Amino acid sequence: MDQRTMKTALLVIDLQQGILTGLASADRQKLLDGQLDAVAKRLGGLKRAAETAGAPVILVQHDGDA
Repeated sequence: MDQRTMKTALLVIDLQQGILTGLASADRQKLLDGQLDAVAKRLGGLKRAAETAGAPVILVQHDGDA
């Protein structure tokens, strides 16, 4: 593909906090939950920035059995 025609997009794949819930000790779980919240907040900012810039936002989520 010619780089002059390439488009910018935001692609977020399978961001699911629930996959790590309850899998660590209480102290470690608190750290994991905080880090996951921080990642979700950063991705939310990226999503808003992409939308503001007119870039496509593609969200892919697995919604089936484990």
